[in-house]
Amino acid sequence: MRYGRIIAVIIIIVAAYYGYSFVKKQIVTEREKMFHRYAEVISEVSLAAELYREKPDSFLIVRDSILGRHNLTIDSIEVFKERLSRDNRQWAEVWEKIKLITDSLADDYLQDTIRIEP
Repeated sequence: MRYGRIIAVIIIIVAAYYGYSFVKKQIVTEREKMFHRYAEVISEVSLAAELYREKPDSFLIVRDSILGRHNLTIDSIEVFKERLSRDNRQWAEVWEKIKLITDSLADDYLQDTIRIEP
């Protein structure tokens, strides 16, 4: 009888540990998806701002299109920024993602617009 209780306690502890690990991994995965989504939108809007800097009306149309495609608003980006700016580590993580995505998008754009003949 005594061994049964010990085994039950061990099983409960192991199950709690694996449950905690699973939930923590899910939270981190969801956070990563959210960070990538916002970083992608910020990168696309930043590049659009540069490409349409001489045409503000066209920029607003492109910006709204980008936001609509990702189901976001300017207000949701502001809320995201305010929430994350309190945590420097997470804020730096998002900016690193923005940098990588922006570089990738700019490289793709340049390769599509500039053809260098050998």
